[in-house]
Amino acid sequence: MKIPIKEAINSGAWFNCKCGYDATDEYDFKLKVLSFDKINLGEIDNPEKIDIDLASGVLWLMKMQIISLNKTAVIRSPKYFIYVIDQDDFVYNYINDSYLALFSNYARLSGLYNFFAVNFMPKIKYTGAIAFYLPDENEAEYYISVEGGNIQEV
Repeated sequence: MKIPIKEAINSGAWFNCKCGYDATDEYDFKLKVLSFDKINLGEIDNPEKIDIDLASGVLWLMKMQIISLNKTAVIRSPKYFIYVIDQDDFVYNYINDSYLALFSNYARLSGLYNFFAVNFMPKIKYTGAIAFYLPDENEAEYYISVEGGNIQEV
């Protein structure tokens, strides 16, 4: 299942996500998408340190809130399970660039740092962001989904 990102933001809805790679590696969490915007490279200190060809695509920032529904702390960030899908069903994973998400000043200001290396405790609300590298298309429609596609409004 995939949820239109614009609708998720406008509704303010929470979504239950049940995902993982197999039955022994399940991860349950709720998420709420707060915003999804193109990143202004002028806001990033030393964007040349980002290990991506920034001339070929566009960086987007998805701000969200996450609540872990697992019974114990989870070391792995939910970002590993969250995807953006375009109107043509092309799937995009988050950008795992350590400078952008960990070492830059922008990482802390944008919320990228908050989901980089954290233990997600049960029932605690975490606010942060995930970056995506997407084609430069003006009229694209984007959707959010998770590993296994099990995402639904609460």
